[in-house]
Amino acid sequence: MDEIERLIRETPLNERIDKAISMIGSMCAEGRYPKMSVPVHPTDEDVFITTTLLDAKMEIKALREIISFYSERVDILRGIVLEEKSLLKTILSNLPTSINLDTDSTESFK
Repeated sequence: MDEIERLIRETPLNERIDKAISMIGSMCAEGRYPKMSVPVHPTDEDVFITTTLLDAKMEIKALREIISFYSERVDILRGIVLEEKSLLKTILSNLPTSINLDTDSTESFK
């Protein structure tokens, strides 16, 4: 069975999902069960649909984990940015409102 699933997985997942949708539509339209054979072949509708749905489920789970991972980092970075923004406001509020560029003295910075 592993070899059958490997052969099925040679086709990209999105293509397999489209094909599985078509297979299910045909079964419903024709009022029939999935086409199966003994021994099992990669073109058997039951194995093809099941393998495709399991792969899609694993892909969705992996993508959700990636989204969660980066969402946590975005939240951390958002907090850092807010802290830095607050610090920058404090620094800017302590700068002199006018600087005399005509003098060599640093008196205008006090």
